Amino acid sequence: YRYMLVQPFDKAADCLKLLAHAQRLRIIALLRKEKMFVGDIAAMLGMQSHVTSEHLRLLQRCGFLSSVRQGRSVAYQIAEPHLLELLQCIESRFGKEKFYEHNKGRRTKISTSVGKGKVIARRKNTT
Repeated sequence: YRYMLVQPFDKAADCLKLLAHAQRLRIIALLRKEKMFVGDIAAMLGMQSHVTSEHLRLLQRCGFLSSVRQGRSVAYQIAEPHLLELLQCIESRFGKEKFYEHNKGRRTKISTSVGKGKVIARRKNTT
């Protein structure tokens, strides 16, 4: 018992620490259905593109995401299927994240899908 192999747990701990960030969890929630481009993710989350890129790069480094370059743009998608199970556990315990667009004092719920490289946003006024 003294010589227990801990390397898998070390790697798991490092990757789980990476997931302990609300914006990264939001990114994963957006990517659960389809791949998305960096700029689209940044716009949906109200983040700057370079900050979004850094979060995506870290998630990719742990093997959670993969990327595909299309011209000058990079699209990301979930590469680790267990990540979706983990997201389901989080949502089951804490609730699902709702994405809202704030426009002139009105809240609009946004559900997203991706089509031909562009985010298609469906909006529903919730005022």
